[in-house]
Amino acid sequence: MNELNNYIKELSAALNCPSSLKHRLLLQTRRMAEDFREGKPDASWEEVRDYLGNPEELAQTMLECENQDALKCYQKRKKKQTQVLVAVFLLTLILVSFALIYIYWSRSNPVIIDVKEQVVIQGDLSFAGNSHEGEP
Repeated sequence: MNELNNYIKELSAALNCPSSLKHRLLLQTRRMAEDFREGKPDASWEEVRDYLGNPEELAQTMLECENQDALKCYQKRKKKQTQVLVAVFLLTLILVSFALIYIYWSRSNPVIIDVKEQVVIQGDLSFAGNSHEGEP
């Protein structure tokens, strides 16, 4: 049965279809293998595999029997999702790269600011709070 599980994994990888359809096709394949073994209990795994065929070819044959419009729609949507994920990843990579370059550049090239201030005070310099008149 371990060989059958490996076969099912290979078939699953080859099936480019919605998960509900994939699940149904994988169950159907498992039943086909079990039915073959019931009809021929002494069959080896090689005989079962020969009966089922190559996983990639079986996947292609199974998908050809399904609604092609729905599969094309799914594949377009999946392709678009992949393109969006790649674009987001690249944009993130670019932004992080610019941020790292900026941080490196700003640390290696310090900005020196020379500030000279001149304070000009015009008018009366006496403050009401500082008056010494009337002190005891």
